[in-house]
Amino acid sequence: MSRCASLGCGNRMMLALAMAGACIPGPRAAAQALPATLKGAMTGYLKFTPAEITAVEGGRAAAHIVETGDPEDVFIVGAVRVGVLPAVFVERYRNITEFESGPGIPAGGKFSTPPVEQDLSGLAFIKDEIDDIRDCKPGDCSFKIGDPGIQRIRTSVNWKSQGYVAEANKVIRGMWLEYLRNYQAKGNAALAAYHDSDKLSRVADGLTKLVKNLPVLEQYVPETADYLVRFPQSKPPSSEEFYYWQIAEFGLKPVHRVTHVIIQKKPGQFGDAYLITNKMLYASHYFRSALEFRFLIPAEGSDKKPATYLVVLQRSYVDGLTGMKGKLLRGPIMSRSRDALERYLMASKNKLEGRPAAAKK
Repeated sequence: MSRCASLGCGNRMMLALAMAGACIPGPRAAAQALPATLKGAMTGYLKFTPAEITAVEGGRAAAHIVETGDPEDVFIVGAVRVGVLPAVFVERYRNITEFESGPGIPAGGKFSTPPVEQDLSGLAFIKDEIDDIRDCKPGDCSFKIGDPGIQRIRTSVNWKSQGYVAEANKVIRGMWLEYLRNYQAKGNAALAAYHDSDKLSRVADGLTKLVKNLPVLEQYVPETADYLVRFPQSKPPSSEEFYYWQIAEFGLKPVHRVTHVIIQKKPGQFGDAYLITNKMLYASHYFRSALEFRFLIPAEGSDKKPATYLVVLQRSYVDGLTGMKGKLLRGPIMSRSRDALERYLMASKNKLEGRPAAAKK
């Protein structure tokens, strides 16, 4: 009988495993096999196929789309086994600018505590982007900006000056800094209400819906679900947090974004498990609201050495996936997004295990 069976782990959800410490197979079980409890959760709620389970057990990454019934509600999951302890992953992740570095990330930085202007010194919008922002009007803007932001940029920059690009960048950096400080003080109530199209989109409303549409959070990690909605109140126990900004190449336009990272540790019988939650506070394009969860579950590799199962859940509200055009675009966009998560999982694995990055196909 495996150690999982003898302890009566049952067929529990992966999220409970992550927070309680995964049950690993006993000496008689194949070391590379997924624990039965984790496998059951992945094939159940997360809908991993037998082929994907085989890939993860073989040390490869697997990812797929989970249908939500709403074309704009995008849910992507993926997993890979990494040959380091969860604590090693977390230590590397704290240095977010190094961990997230790569060809598709031209710039980024971690905010100080408290955030200061210098933290955004590397943030710069190019002239074409600044020109687009200059032309923004409420309900008609190529960037995700609220009405107060549109008005502030239009009135705070001398657009006839030869140096208007640098001047506008300085104003935008100041707005970002003020935005983050307000969020840290007031919580979700301070998050933006985008008015880039006819429909007003409130980031806080989207985040609340995303949490509600992931009932497993409330069931297994209620303190995290509560903190995502009620921040800055109700900080989870044994947790830490930081903030970072990033420019990421995504689709036809680079996405400028600000993210709140929450790292929670849960000691378990077989080692510390971690949950890393990324809460998107702002994105310049495509994303109205987004959450990402990394569950780091202690395990054992095929060489009997400690390892981690990294299971990633990405859920977001994305523009442009409704209507006739959206129906045509959705398939290719979903396919690219799934492939991007698989590449990210393998890149993280290779980076942590000290392997050279795979050549880009």
